[in-house]
Order: sequence, then structure tokens, then C-alpha cells
Amino acid sequence: MKAILVLLAFAVFAFADAYGDGMVAANRGEEAVKQSTQAIKIDPNDAKAYYNRGNSYFELADYKKAIADYTQAIKIDPNHADAYNNRGNSYGKLYNYKKATKDARKACDLGNCKVLKWLGDNHKIDD
Repeated sequence: MKAILVLLAFAVFAFADAYGDGMVAANRGEEAVKQSTQAIKIDPNDAKAYYNRGNSYFELADYKKAIADYTQAIKIDPNHADAYNNRGNSYGKLYNYKKATKDARKACDLGNCKVLKWLGDNHKIDD
């Protein structure tokens, strides 16, 4: 029983360290990707970990991987406004304004209108 409690405590601390390190390393490129990947291995149902790794890929200009992670975050949490917003931004970086607009509108419906405003100010919004 004591061994199980020790292992459980270790797992909780490992998750907290990996998740916290991923947050701290949010703008440190590949290191942030590694930390977020570790957090995902510990809890594959954590939308924030996918969202954070998506942000890291976005910072590295790897928009396809960012889109994949934002999509996974949305599958886990369908009301994740920031994931829709950032996925829309990623689609915009790939010049796919139709998908960018769709995501931006969904994000705005959920309370985050940043990319929708940017699209309206800078590009023809596709219907």
C-alpha cells in the first residue's frame, strides 16, 4: 500500500512538473514542445497540454502541427475558444481563409474575436 501511494505521489508530481514546465517554456520552441509532449503522455485527455504544444508549434511556424494540436484540444474541449482562435490563425498563415474564417467565427461565438477582427480588417472573409 505504501509503495502504491509513493508511486501515485510521484505520478502527480511528475504531471505537475511536466505541465508547469510546458507553461514556463511556452516560448522556448523545441523545449516547449518536449515539455508539452511529456504532459500529453501523462494525461492524453488534457486539452490545455495540446493547446500549449500547438502554441509552441505555431511559434516555430509549423502551422500544420499546430492545427493538429488545436484540433485535438477542440475534440477534448469543444468550447475551447482560444484553440478555435489559434487554429483559425494557423489556417490564415497557410492562406486557407475559408477554414480560418470558420474557426474565427466559432471562436468569436465562444468569446474570442481576435482572429475574426484581423481577418475582417486584412482579408476578404469567405462565407
